[in-house]
Amino acid sequence: MITSGMRSPAIKNAKEEVYQICMTGKTIKLLKPATKDEAGEMLTETEVIFKVHPVRFAPFNRKIIQKFAWAENVSLVAYIAKKSLDLKSMKVEDLKSFKKFEYDKKEYELQYAENHMSFGDDFLYVVIGAIVAS
Repeated sequence: MITSGMRSPAIKNAKEEVYQICMTGKTIKLLKPATKDEAGEMLTETEVIFKVHPVRFAPFNRKIIQKFAWAENVSLVAYIAKKSLDLKSMKVEDLKSFKKFEYDKKEYELQYAENHMSFGDDFLYVVIGAIVAS
């Protein structure tokens, strides 16, 4: 049972368990397009890699649609362990700056990213929603 009164070791253990489960999944590579610096020089494209598990594809079951109001607007929902972001010193807001990602040799446009499964004063997952890139 997840409660807000959980002790720090319980949170750490839960995040580790979720991390290990997600590590059994497939890889996604998030891509941020190259930008120009103040001098007008092109900077390199930024990419970050995560393991995701589970991944769900549209049409989604009622449970997913009830959890995420935006689920009807996407073609893929994927779960990233919050610990994976923590290890890269990233937050959900950082993920939102990535516009595209590759999953299973297919390109998607990232539409949504949000924390999921509150556990004490932290979260266990970050859930992303995406559409197939055109």
